[in-house]
Amino acid sequence: MTHTPTPSPLPSLDGQTHFRELGGLPTASGRRVKHGVLFRSGELSQLSERDGRVLEALGIRTVFDLRAESEQQQAPDRLPSTLRLHAIPILQGSFDPATILQQLKSGDTATLDGLMPAIYRALISEFTPQLRQFFLELTQAPDGVLFHCTAGKDRTGLAAALLLVALQVPADVIEQDYLASNAWLATLNERIAARFAPYGVTLGELDPLLTVRAGYLQAAFAEIEAHWGSLGRYLDDGLGIDRAVLQARFLEPA
Repeated sequence: MTHTPTPSPLPSLDGQTHFRELGGLPTASGRRVKHGVLFRSGELSQLSERDGRVLEALGIRTVFDLRAESEQQQAPDRLPSTLRLHAIPILQGSFDPATILQQLKSGDTATLDGLMPAIYRALISEFTPQLRQFFLELTQAPDGVLFHCTAGKDRTGLAAALLLVALQVPADVIEQDYLASNAWLATLNERIAARFAPYGVTLGELDPLLTVRAGYLQAAFAEIEAHWGSLGRYLDDGLGIDRAVLQARFLEPA
């Protein structure tokens, strides 16, 4: 099954360019993910008052912030009071993005190629409890839901991929949706590279960190296979996902 990601029909936000939804993606059974219930994005610290009204008008009632505590403290989400915020910090300790940024500013880019697959493996090996909490609270949250990290591509991308697996979206469609982040982030990544240029770091050197690659998601899935045996067992036993409940809530009727 082939699904080519297309530009989102959602209203644009002033303070966040990587804002899209999972609605419309097809499942193996012929159903589709409901529109207007599952949204993803990068950080929400720069939202305007208009942006807040847009989120409210879209029916978003719950926001999940998957950033590390240091990221949340440095750039807290700016949300309307009508939205309920759940902070579930992922990538603490040695994988804290603030630590990685300091490493880059020192000119140390030699480990970037292997860094991202290692992070994706750690998301499974070290942060499954946090992912489990996310899915538990997602199941209980009222429609609609927005989840995000900093760029909206790695922690958010993996969470979206696992959710889509639970919704029976085919693997090739999941990968295409995951890789679509690269198009959404192209302009932002150029701006980030410009900030690092004074430190002698080029856009090419930053590319492993600023983009998503199929191999990153595959690293997470390989970690799942190694420790849980299969994606299905991980969803059921590792994350405690009730797939029937998620499918009833987030898929269009058969």
